[in-house]
Amino acid sequence: MFSLGVILYILNFGIPPWKISNAKQCGLYKRFVETRQKFWKLHPATRKLYNNSQLDDQMLDLMDKLCKQDAFERPNSLEEVLKHPYL
Repeated sequence: MFSLGVILYILNFGIPPWKISNAKQCGLYKRFVETRQKFWKLHPATRKLYNNSQLDDQMLDLMDKLCKQDAFERPNSLEEVLKHPYL
């Protein structure tokens, strides 16, 4: 499900959320894990949209859920993802 969250990010913003293959070593990923709002506010692809309140809260919620660090906190199935209000 984590990969699905990354793909959703790429589809929405045109670039990957992290630029290295080992996300855990990336500053943006650390910011994402620590506090999602800081990530959205500071990421080059979302900064302007965040500051202008143009990011869809449901989309952010789905990406947050898909990209949880703990796999047990992520959706368990595609059916669960498809029931999300954003979709």
